[in-house]
Amino acid sequence: MSIRVQDLTFHYPASDLPALDGVSLHIAHGEVVGLVGPPGAGKTTLCLALAGLVPGVTGGRLTGEVHVDGEDGDSEEAGGAPAGIVFEDPGGQLTQLRVLSEVADPLRTRGLTPADAEAEARRLLDRVGLPGEEVAQRWVWELSEGQQVLLALAATLATRPEVLVLDTVMGHLDPTHRAELLRVVREESGRRTVVLVEQDAGVLIDLAARLIVLVDGAVAADGPLAELLADDDVLALADLDAPLALRAARRLDLAERPLTTEDFIDVLRRTRVPRVPPSPDRGAAPPTPPWAGEPARIQVQDVDFAYPDRSPALRGISLQVRPGEVHAVMGPTGAGKSTLVRLLAGLLRPVAGTVVVDDQDTREVHPADLALRVATLPQGAAQTLSRRRVRDEIALSLRRRKRTGELDARVEIARKLVGLPADLLDADPILLPSAHRRLVALAAALVVEPAVVVLDAPFSGLGPEARHRLVATVRELRRRGTAVLLTEHDVDSVAEVADTVTVLDHGAVALQGPVREVFGTRHHEQLTLRRLELPQVGVLARSVGLEAYTLDDLVAAFSAARADGGPPNGSVPASAVLGRDS
Repeated sequence: MSIRVQDLTFHYPASDLPALDGVSLHIAHGEVVGLVGPPGAGKTTLCLALAGLVPGVTGGRLTGEVHVDGEDGDSEEAGGAPAGIVFEDPGGQLTQLRVLSEVADPLRTRGLTPADAEAEARRLLDRVGLPGEEVAQRWVWELSEGQQVLLALAATLATRPEVLVLDTVMGHLDPTHRAELLRVVREESGRRTVVLVEQDAGVLIDLAARLIVLVDGAVAADGPLAELLADDDVLALADLDAPLALRAARRLDLAERPLTTEDFIDVLRRTRVPRVPPSPDRGAAPPTPPWAGEPARIQVQDVDFAYPDRSPALRGISLQVRPGEVHAVMGPTGAGKSTLVRLLAGLLRPVAGTVVVDDQDTREVHPADLALRVATLPQGAAQTLSRRRVRDEIALSLRRRKRTGELDARVEIARKLVGLPADLLDADPILLPSAHRRLVALAAALVVEPAVVVLDAPFSGLGPEARHRLVATVRELRRRGTAVLLTEHDVDSVAEVADTVTVLDHGAVALQGPVREVFGTRHHEQLTLRRLELPQVGVLARSVGLEAYTLDDLVAAFSAARADGGPPNGSVPASAVLGRDS
């Protein structure tokens, strides 16, 4: 099926500004297209239109046309387009109680017998990376956010859509489940038309050949992906970071503009890398962190926890987080990360061991009292916003605590801390783009100026702009002496903000230590076994025989390699990487 959109304009109810403004485009049958743009650009609204959900489900005013045309020339207009969509908030589209039923139900609707529907549902669950009877019989709400994405994908594939729309789902997935989804999309390309809403340039390069950029509800650019990703003006419009290989090439002042690791290696083989002055502190021992001698604000000691009728979720967990320290807890889906967050918030009690947060034993204090001293931002917090104005949402915690002195000033401090635009303070948070809702929820958690902050998968699903703001927020919390614990599967974000890392595997500590040590070469195999990857810079650096985890590291590594006469353990000859004659 091909897609034709002509002069499409749409207003949500009670809105004078169009969410879509004269959109026209054509997507060929079997094409995989990346759809990008800043928050509020209209990406999700266009996806809803392609799926025939506006205005029938959303209400509002629609003009223009959406056609999904079969290869035989048949056409279906908006309202009946045979498109399936996986939403950014997958939990909101799941309707059944059990995992198996979620996929079997649309199959039964298509006319399959119960036995055939169940067999096909199991096949689809296995295909998307949710195999096994234990998963099939679980309650839907027991799944992690990433597993819910895969379940929604399986249920969508069960409807046999001619057009598959994925709305910002990759960021919810750990590396293994992301690989499963990428595999499924590659298998579906050619057979189905795929529209991929995504702000990760690496994912777009993997899957799409064409890029459509939406800004303020209109098409701002449409063309070959490689061409547009190398255009700084387009990247700025689209809220996209340049691909890592391109950013690295620019930092090294290379004339060529590689987009992939393979391109980067090829450029290095053919280019003399400019001499970069060695770092003056190269070879010096790492400085002692300022928090090293401080008493821990979070103390988890020998903690066990198990849910009823389930295998243990945590086994003998111990970790500490001190003032001014950012500690990341990582691990594959089901490793126990969210369970640990609930223990820190006092929502669960350990079966054995102790959890002490800001000198409070969580077994001896009510969660509401603990929340007075600890800010916890769970997954899905952006879906729990309840006030009609952003400023009231941010102020809610203070009002509940009857801390209303200088209320406006405190709200403003929290707004600036998370980088939320000032002109959104009087907006309805429910109507904001997802990235902005996440920032509102974070500001509402931080407005009480807590000594301890616990963030559950805070970078999941964020575009580059929102991600940069969150990085800046975490760094400012560290500067203020706040103890920060975050769970995360985005290794690049962890490398950028964390001081120390605990890697969980099946509820137990597999690795623990400073971030550079945990991501070091000697632990690479252990990370891979636990469905974790090196940061992207680490992969790029290793491909040329260096070790680095941030772009600053990479530039410094090239400096060190020059001073030493070549990259250590060079997988690319030193003469090629550093521009010397053989």
